[in-house]
Amino acid sequence: MSCITFATGWSALISLPLAVIEAKKTTADPQVGRQQAKLYADCLKQMYGRRPIIFYTNGYQTWIWDDTAYPPAGWPVSTRKKN
Repeated sequence: MSCITFATGWSALISLPLAVIEAKKTTADPQVGRQQAKLYADCLKQMYGRRPIIFYTNGYQTWIWDDTAYPPAGWPVSTRKKN
């Protein structure tokens, strides 16, 4: 597998990628992005020697996944209107 070039944002204090975030449109099931995010994490581990945490979302449901130790955990975003 060859790694692609990533668009990255870097902090002045952190020199390693900490997470992968894969976002799909709101009408898509966020699980659609799970494998794509895993592939990105595979490439980052190969490039930097550190596995990032994986997030995937559709804007309404967000999942976090440390695929080296835990199953994915998801939660819905609150749609309650603020007063």
